[in-house]
Amino acid sequence: ALKRIGERKIANLVVRVLDVIETPSASIYISTDRENILRIHFPGKLDIKPGEHLLIKKALKEIRRGKTRIICEEDGLEKVSEVEEIEIPDRLVKLREISREERVDLSDVIVEGVLYTKTQITTIKTRFGEAEKIGFWLKDEDTAIQASAWRGKAKEIAEIKEGSRIRLKWVNIRTNIFNEPEIQLDNESIIEVLEEPKESLNNSR
Repeated sequence: ALKRIGERKIANLVVRVLDVIETPSASIYISTDRENILRIHFPGKLDIKPGEHLLIKKALKEIRRGKTRIICEEDGLEKVSEVEEIEIPDRLVKLREISREERVDLSDVIVEGVLYTKTQITTIKTRFGEAEKIGFWLKDEDTAIQASAWRGKAKEIAEIKEGSRIRLKWVNIRTNIFNEPEIQLDNESIIEVLEEPKESLNNSR
């Protein structure tokens, strides 16, 4: 067990911040070390913006279902400026590429497309209590792929007009029980509206 904890410890790693998520109990810094996407959980709050760099002085690393989570203590993380800029890995995946795969299992990727159609929010009983869920389709050129979002992210999708072009960041794409690819958002995924829908759907390509 001690050996496993030793393997999970990381120290003195510089990362570039890609997105900042603040919750009442913690800050989550979606970051990269050039190769991987890291979700840094920090109990405090640092004055940091995307594009700036952090030094992870000491932390524990967990990998679950393809996602890397870094758990820091209050004194385990600090902002640094005099460092070599870290390049951002290309995590953008085309919907057409996903649709061609027989089975798909991707974590922390980025997809873009038009919010083609969506369901109403439904409340579903889960083992963690009741939760809101929404289903929707993301379309890009001639490919449409289904997606699902829960809780706060379901509410965000519900408020976006159909026909809007959106970017979904840090999502998972898995083959679902119907053997079809499905984009899955979690509570640390980020939804960006790139373009509002054109007034007349007849004019849209």
